[in-house]
Amino acid sequence: MATIGLALSGCASVYSAGETVTAEVTGVWTEAALRTELSRRSPAERAAIEAAFPAGAVRAGRAIQYACAEGTDNSTGGNALAPEGLALARGDTVTIAVGDAARGLPNRVLARDADPRRQRMKVRAYRFIPDWRERGLWNNFEREPVEPWVERNYAISYGAFLIRCRQPG
Repeated sequence: MATIGLALSGCASVYSAGETVTAEVTGVWTEAALRTELSRRSPAERAAIEAAFPAGAVRAGRAIQYACAEGTDNSTGGNALAPEGLALARGDTVTIAVGDAARGLPNRVLARDADPRRQRMKVRAYRFIPDWRERGLWNNFEREPVEPWVERNYAISYGAFLIRCRQPG
């Protein structure tokens, strides 16, 4: 059952129910992908996951997967339910209300981020340097230069910038 809590509420181990986080949509569940995922789960896990998404939510594109960064190479993620009429795609930045897996309350998408700079942003954090030895450098990569707002709102997670779960105040 611990797996269920993490699968449904995503940030359950890090965040409290009702807390809001900022995250990037990493995928929108399709019926085929969800069927495949459910086939790998126990009957209890399947029932809990199915209960988190109301009938028709997956078909309507309202069931999403998300990720956000806690810090350098420390990311978290989970599933969330978008409100009716809010079409989301991979790369969208959203605000999520953390649910409570113990009470069967899924994470909920509250809104898409209004800042167009933060939509579908995929910026590599490092650049490969092919002639690093010839240049006398100690490694074969260097940080990509980014604007100050990126440094404030994103963390480097496994080689790319990922939106911070908690945005600076």
